[in-house]
Amino acid sequence: MSFVLWAYLVPALSSVGLIVATVRGRRPRNKIRLVDAPTHDVWEIAFLGGGPARLVDAALAALHEDGRVAVGEPGVVTVLRDAPRDAVEAAVLKAAAATPGGALVAVRRGRWPTPRSRRSATGSRSAD
Repeated sequence: MSFVLWAYLVPALSSVGLIVATVRGRRPRNKIRLVDAPTHDVWEIAFLGGGPARLVDAALAALHEDGRVAVGEPGVVTVLRDAPRDAVEAAVLKAAAATPGGALVAVRRGRWPTPRSRRSATGSRSAD
């Protein structure tokens, strides 16, 4: 082989080797899977995603979808059927029924940051 051929072949092979090493180095080695961080239920996900207000929104959405609650245009919540499936829905239905005029803002504000509601939202049994 001539010197000119080596002058082109060596840099080309080293470039290919560097590209392969770079691509291999940038690949994630340990992928985080969803099963690695299990959650207990949808209420926990809603609470962790946005706090008490998001938890109330998720519960109201579930109650509205089943036809147990009606949400009016100016932000008025009306309880149509008082049939909760769990503690979170029972607390939201109770707050909606106790709110004068059924104002959505008052239902969302409610008394949610209490330790009891946090425990029922996250499903934990430990005392605060």
